[in-house]
Amino acid sequence: MPELGQSVKRFLSEPGLSEEEKARRTVECLKYLRAYFEGLVSGLIGSGLETFLADEAHNAPVHRDIRSVFLDLGGAPRFVTRWLGLAGQRPPTPPPVTALWALGDETLLEEVVSYNALLQEWLRSARAFEENWAVEPDRVRHRDSSTVYPLDPPLDPEQLGPLHPAAPGPPADLTQAINQVKTLFEPLSEPYFDLLGIPGLTGPTGEFEAKVSRPVAPTELLERPPARASGRRVPLEPAFPPHLKILACRLSDALERQDPVASANATVEAIDYMVRFFAGVAGGGLAELEASQEKAPVDLEFDECLELLRNSVQALRVYRGDVIADSILAVFEPGGSRPDHHSWLGLGERTAEEDPAVWRVRADSRIQDEDPGPCAQLLKGILPILSDWLEASKYFFNCWDLYHVIRRDFNLDVRLARGDRAFNAFPLVYPERYGIVLAQPDLNKAREHPNWEPRGFGQGPSVANLSVPEPADEDPPHLARLLEEFGKAVRDEEPLPAGNALLGCFDFLLRYYASLSTGALRSIAPFPLESVLAESASLLHCSKLLHYSLFALDRFPEHPVSSLVGGVFFEGERPRAFTRWLGFAGSPLSGLENLSGWTHMLRRPDAALRIDEILGQIRVYAQFLSEWVAQSRHVFKTLGHHYDVGEGSNSVGVVFELEGTRFRGVPDIYVGDYEFHLSREEVLASAETLPSPMSEQSFEAWEAALQEELPTSVFDDDPELTELVPELADFESGPIVMPSLFPDEPAPPTWGQAEADGFSRYCQALNYSGPESRPKIFSERVAAFVAKRESGLILVEGGPGFGKTFLSRTLTNPRSSPFDTNFPVIHYSVGRRLEGDYGILIEVLNEHLGQQTELAEAGFSKLDPRVIRDLNVRYPEGQASSRFLAYLSALSIANSNRRFLLVLDGLDESQAAAEAGLTVLDFLPSRLPEGVFLMLTYRPDFRAQLDARLDLGHDHCLELKLDSEDPTYQGLLYQHLEKIEWKVADLNALIKKAGGGLALSKLLRDGVACEYYGAPAELPARDRIFESFLEALHSRFPQDERFEAGVRFLMLLAAAQRPLSVPMLIELACDPVAVRKITELFPSAFAFWGEDEPVVGLAHDWLATCLREGRPEQFREACLELLALFESEPDSGWLSLAFWWAIEGADARRLEAFAESEKLREFRQARLAELDSSRRYHEKVVLLDG
Repeated sequence: MPELGQSVKRFLSEPGLSEEEKARRTVECLKYLRAYFEGLVSGLIGSGLETFLADEAHNAPVHRDIRSVFLDLGGAPRFVTRWLGLAGQRPPTPPPVTALWALGDETLLEEVVSYNALLQEWLRSARAFEENWAVEPDRVRHRDSSTVYPLDPPLDPEQLGPLHPAAPGPPADLTQAINQVKTLFEPLSEPYFDLLGIPGLTGPTGEFEAKVSRPVAPTELLERPPARASGRRVPLEPAFPPHLKILACRLSDALERQDPVASANATVEAIDYMVRFFAGVAGGGLAELEASQEKAPVDLEFDECLELLRNSVQALRVYRGDVIADSILAVFEPGGSRPDHHSWLGLGERTAEEDPAVWRVRADSRIQDEDPGPCAQLLKGILPILSDWLEASKYFFNCWDLYHVIRRDFNLDVRLARGDRAFNAFPLVYPERYGIVLAQPDLNKAREHPNWEPRGFGQGPSVANLSVPEPADEDPPHLARLLEEFGKAVRDEEPLPAGNALLGCFDFLLRYYASLSTGALRSIAPFPLESVLAESASLLHCSKLLHYSLFALDRFPEHPVSSLVGGVFFEGERPRAFTRWLGFAGSPLSGLENLSGWTHMLRRPDAALRIDEILGQIRVYAQFLSEWVAQSRHVFKTLGHHYDVGEGSNSVGVVFELEGTRFRGVPDIYVGDYEFHLSREEVLASAETLPSPMSEQSFEAWEAALQEELPTSVFDDDPELTELVPELADFESGPIVMPSLFPDEPAPPTWGQAEADGFSRYCQALNYSGPESRPKIFSERVAAFVAKRESGLILVEGGPGFGKTFLSRTLTNPRSSPFDTNFPVIHYSVGRRLEGDYGILIEVLNEHLGQQTELAEAGFSKLDPRVIRDLNVRYPEGQASSRFLAYLSALSIANSNRRFLLVLDGLDESQAAAEAGLTVLDFLPSRLPEGVFLMLTYRPDFRAQLDARLDLGHDHCLELKLDSEDPTYQGLLYQHLEKIEWKVADLNALIKKAGGGLALSKLLRDGVACEYYGAPAELPARDRIFESFLEALHSRFPQDERFEAGVRFLMLLAAAQRPLSVPMLIELACDPVAVRKITELFPSAFAFWGEDEPVVGLAHDWLATCLREGRPEQFREACLELLALFESEPDSGWLSLAFWWAIEGADARRLEAFAESEKLREFRQARLAELDSSRRYHEKVVLLDG
């Protein structure tokens, strides 16, 4: 099956085929594909294909994958399914396939060529099935009678018959890689809920000293393993690091579920870990051998780790013979039948098509798109490499004892020991990047569970039997709400809401005790830090502040708060379990560091796929929470709490009262960071408040009076406290979410090289009209018409936004054009700014030929201006059509009589803009020279004028109507809407809201994709689509200033009336975050051009008009900004527009300054002289009129 697509491609592209033979073979392939799936379904369930598609009772994975070939994600039939008559209800006319089976009718051959698009669509939709199923007996029904295999050798007319069983062939590479990964981790060690089980409360304190737990491994372990082809299994069980085991568990589980997106995500995490781990090991090993005293690098990016790995492995080759160098080099030396993971990493002769750093960027993008097809393709290429790398690493991990310690900066310290040799790896692994939280004792234990099997959602351990603290009357209102939500989520068995509420409880308790302890401390002695007053300090910052304040309060045992709070965290001199977990008892690892990483796991897109891990952690953390709340109830009862408005926007001030003494908590308690929380107003309404709230002035006076009575040198002679101060002061406040594998961090407000390169690559990836399916069924018809004629006229009729320009761009884009690369297609938008004087049409069109890069690559050149001058003399104004006919003939002759297609786009717009004098219609000839094809696009209401001017009834004319009532056009619309999982009826409602046009349908589709519209009822009416578009953008920009920056970007594109390059966006100081986010949220609103220097513009004039009319003031500002840029750097290409900007800017002073500028006058005169010397008189007249 994986060879099916390639076989069809070879079958259709065999050299020397005539058009008739291609058509016949296309039909044969369609017949074969239908027969193929008919045979497969018959072998599986014993029924026909149409019956199978209508019956949803068959719901095994293989059934779902076959069904996805014919039905989209919403269960609606694909266009090819309807075309085949398999959609339940047949079209009113016999389906085309019925007529095509009879190949004797020669009149059908031309139409059949366009059906190649149907064939390609079918193959694309079948690709996921090909990648998921090798169609072997054990993958279907364990019966030989149900097997179906790809045809090999390639398709042959004699082989296009009924399917028949065959002997199974070798498994696909992807299957080999999957099985290899599973084999390496069978039996899997430490299942989620054990490996992430209750962390021990004792552990190493102080510097690590290596302890060798077994004798030196024999030297045979360093030898290369036998070739994989031998089939031997190495008897040694690899001692894989615990984090790698978890990543492998995730990968194995995702592969079992046949989830391409989750599998790709787990694979990327595993690759990231392996690169970082071995870069650290290689760098640390080299530093040990060189006795280097340089500080180990930390916080390296993926590409920096790659570079470190390559350089270190290269340098280690000098130390061959040493066990450190030999064991590391053995992982990366080629050997056996391996698929060259060392070459992929750049450690040998490169065989991969792209660098791993580039692959990583592409992989991240595919995973974030959550598209199963590209993710499956990604897995097919990378899993054999990962499998090979893991296999080669087994010997390394068996050669060394590994001991892991989590550092204070949360990176992983790895110590490697073997006999009398030991060294430290560079700390480049950050476990929380992968959402993995392991307590210190769990990092170095080895328990085996040979019978463990991965669990999916709903099969793992339950949270229903957890013991959770119930809210009490004395609890602060915010904590009571969180405890209530936690208990409800546990009772409802909802792990993710339970995790979020649990996290909120810890966050509140930390902030509460930090405020209480620090406020009490400030009432005793001058406090050395002011930075602790920052609102929304991170959870770890509060932890450090609380640690400091508890430590300091211990110096004042006579203070009532000291004994009260001390009793919460300590039982006499013995720290409680949660105190040790928090890191307040001298332990080197704070459990809150793990909790911060866990925060990110709860918010990951694939959190629901990691329920086992989350449940294991909830069980651990719930025990600590229960103990902490139970010990806190005495504090809640003893203290009086008076709530007031805090200094921050989401904080509550608390004045504590104890034994008649009041003091203010510092800092105020922040209450705005979690899904389950009371608003500040709710807190104040539900709790006792001060009779007269303390004003800021009275609070400052009260605090100043208090400080005057306090000693000034309480901490001067306490070095232990003094050591904690710099750590506190340097710890930045920030959000609770820790760095992740796929961070969603705001980009810098200015363009750096990374932002510019990234957006340029993005524009290149969306070159012309984006990644969506092209209108190939129409472009193929154009190509078929051209192939059959010596010359001809092609008419494309469609409303505004129905895809006329989209079709034109498809014909000129080498990546999507049905024409050969050496066939010139000239696209010219005649509706663009010709200032209403179409006498310069030929002149400007000729200049355009020299600017269209595809024509230059095809070796197609423009005419010499002197030839055009002669044509103007020979054919005066009254003979415009004869002049244009002569121009086309001369153009063909000048290019060696080559056939070409000229597209005049927007014919109706040019006619509406034309002033008195010539129009484009006046240039259209009644006949065309041999080898010349002319394509005209126009709106339906323009057809009458065209009929009056041309004779359109002859055989050399092809008419294409882009109409929402046309089934072919409907198929194109469904193709573009396929990514949103709506039913057909809902899609039809969307199309109706958009007026049946492609452009507005795609814009609404983008709104659905970014989750702004959730149902058809939420879609705006057609006359409100623009306003709704801006509202959708605003909803995705939490900061108003960034939204306005995005609107400014749109306004600049609208005012420019042509695409802007990335350097121009930089010069205009466009916000790179806003630019990238808007183009990603609504890619259909933009058009992308250019290969070498990508540019971006608005996709349709409708949007520019709406922007100009909807926000006139901002539009005028954009015009003045572009005018200022032109004045600073005059460009002849923008000269005529500069006059228009000066007028549209509606600023009399700027207009006057522009008109009187000596610099611009000289530039204008130079441009006029240039036009005069090149005899481009019409263009000179236009510029003079401007």
